[in-house]
Amino acid sequence: MSKSFCDQRFQSCRYNENLSNDSFPTGNDAQMSCGCLSNSSEKVCCNGHCECIPRIGELIINGGFENTPNPFEHWIINSGVDQIDPGMGDTSHQGINAARLGFIEPHGLIYQDISGICPGLIYELDFFMSTAKDLCNAAVSVRLEFLDKYKNPLGNPALDILIPQNSLYESYTAFINVTRCPAPHRAFFARVSFETNTGADADGYVRLDDVSMTISCNNPTGNCGDCCTIFNDPDRRTKFGILNEQGFCHCRDICVQEVRLICAKPIDFVIPIPAVGDGLRPGCRGERFPLNPDGGCNIIITCADETLGPNCDRVFVNVGIQIIINSVLGPLVIERSIPLECTEFFAFPDGGAGVSGNALKEALKIIDGSCIVAQLQCQILDSGNPRVRVFGNIVDKLWKHENLWVEAIRAYSGITVEQEFGEPHKIGECTPTPTSASV
Repeated sequence: MSKSFCDQRFQSCRYNENLSNDSFPTGNDAQMSCGCLSNSSEKVCCNGHCECIPRIGELIINGGFENTPNPFEHWIINSGVDQIDPGMGDTSHQGINAARLGFIEPHGLIYQDISGICPGLIYELDFFMSTAKDLCNAAVSVRLEFLDKYKNPLGNPALDILIPQNSLYESYTAFINVTRCPAPHRAFFARVSFETNTGADADGYVRLDDVSMTISCNNPTGNCGDCCTIFNDPDRRTKFGILNEQGFCHCRDICVQEVRLICAKPIDFVIPIPAVGDGLRPGCRGERFPLNPDGGCNIIITCADETLGPNCDRVFVNVGIQIIINSVLGPLVIERSIPLECTEFFAFPDGGAGVSGNALKEALKIIDGSCIVAQLQCQILDSGNPRVRVFGNIVDKLWKHENLWVEAIRAYSGITVEQEFGEPHKIGECTPTPTSASV
């Protein structure tokens, strides 16, 4: 086998084991590699370097018990397991068949050993279960155990679920479970088992259907924990439109705008509020009572832009705002422009000594663009002398087009198209400039 073929084959593997041909990973020898997955499990070895290629897609065979003539093909069962009997009112979750545990004999046990397991991967076990009468089931033990190539258990079960007594209904309940830890070193098989003992209660049997096991979100480095939590949450998967069955936290190569320098300016100024007349005051001069705002205020950003100083040693920033002041007669709108001058920036992320003068000139040579973050609030002051206070900060971020490697999950497949909303929704440059505010 040539080295070039080995290199090409390794690129298609998911799990990288720097091992001899017949050994399995231990300690820190197991490392993840990027690439695509195979449809069958195999171990590829080239020049003493081995890789485990896991099976993808559905790992349980005959999880719906629909095979004929043997509905339990690929399953191991004891004498307490049989198929449902529609004549007794039994139903399946889907299809025409399901397994029944604890009816013909009290002790029911069914399990399947799944091949194609690779260390370092997170797996998901799903199944549906019901009972003959609401809240009359015996307790059920569900386990997912990882086994070595000799089918010896590797530590405690990855999933050890107890379905309590008298907790199931005649309608099927979905159980979705993700292993909290990845498959351990030397994992070769996984055993999925369901066990119950109805004792003397003939109505305590349970019905099992649509057992499924797949590779779930794989997070071997621990750097994608929050993303994996979302990826594995059925509710958010539906809400976010995630169709991919597997997600892998890997090093990704992306082209982005990387922020290099930051200038933050505090904002705090006060604007008098023009009074709205409401009713005549006593006397003959025609004075009116001023109507004070009583509904609070909020700020809308209307425009933002910035320009480099003529000597390339500063950046001029301009942010346009609307202050919306609520009153019983309707909203009062005040427009202002907030001009800023940034002569000192701080490098991200270390935030050490400020960068200004000639050092800023040098830094600007590699800067490609900027973004502005406006964090502004408003507050109504003094109902007797009504004013509005605007406070917060404006942050100018200078970025460079960069190629970065990041740990991330590719949760979606297909074609992605990016588009920025145009006018009038787009926040553009400040032309013409509203009245400036002193900061």
